[in-house]
Amino acid sequence: MDKYLVFGLILVAVLSGCIREETETTVNDTMEAADALNCSGMQDQNDKDKCYISVAVRKENLSVCDKIQDQDMRDRCYRGVALARHDLSICDEIQDQDMRDRCYRQFAEEKKDPAICDKIQGSRTKDYCWWDVAVAKENLSICDKIQKGDYRDRCYRWFAEEKKDPAICDKIQDLIIRRPCYRQIATAKQDPSVCDRIHEEEDKDRCYSCVAIAKEDLSVCNKIQDYGVKDICYRGVAVARQDLLICNKIRCRNTKNSCYRMLAVKKEDPAICDKIGDQDMKDECYAQFE
Repeated sequence: MDKYLVFGLILVAVLSGCIREETETTVNDTMEAADALNCSGMQDQNDKDKCYISVAVRKENLSVCDKIQDQDMRDRCYRGVALARHDLSICDEIQDQDMRDRCYRQFAEEKKDPAICDKIQGSRTKDYCWWDVAVAKENLSICDKIQKGDYRDRCYRWFAEEKKDPAICDKIQDLIIRRPCYRQIATAKQDPSVCDRIHEEEDKDRCYSCVAIAKEDLSVCNKIQDYGVKDICYRGVAVARQDLLICNKIRCRNTKNSCYRMLAVKKEDPAICDKIGDQDMKDECYAQFE
């Protein structure tokens, strides 16, 4: 009898489990249908479509999207469900090209797959897609795929600054992007030799100034050819080192006075204001301590 009793208990347990699972599935289906029904009862069509999107994405149910009348909203719904399900194939159902392209772009970045970018029709979105994937995969060579020159250069610059590698800056064609690339790396590495890669004297001088201030190294300021930039470099190092004597090396009167004022504030010493030659600037300096 005990054997039959045990068998009966197991059977009841199994049947109970089946019934519970079936009941839960039925309840979920009913709740989902109720959500969609609540949406259908709305008077405003725009609100109704937004409601369907919310239900479809939350339930990952593509069929709810088909209830939406507005095509743009329906495309948004498809995109939302595609991302929720992690199902790239749903992007293919989107009618609007720009929306479809953005769907592909998100999947390409998520999956770190540059091949998905090839599905994109819009050239700008495709370039951004390759940039996204290049960064996601930490793969510089993917930047080479970018067609628009300034996008490709910015992709190179991102890697150059991330890796602190000035050789990557050499790949940049646009001088407006290449020069700050060298400057950022030189400053980050506190290495004035990186500035030597810059051919334009004005930009090279600014690079030296940034490095000098970062290193608090007066000798780097002496590499600068332009006296105005050199004065600014001296001022920056003086403030960084809180060294009043360096201000005395500055030729330009206004830059020298501002050096004294900045040091007075930095050292919290109003007596330094007295060194300022310009009366208005001296008054402004003292005013900061009132």
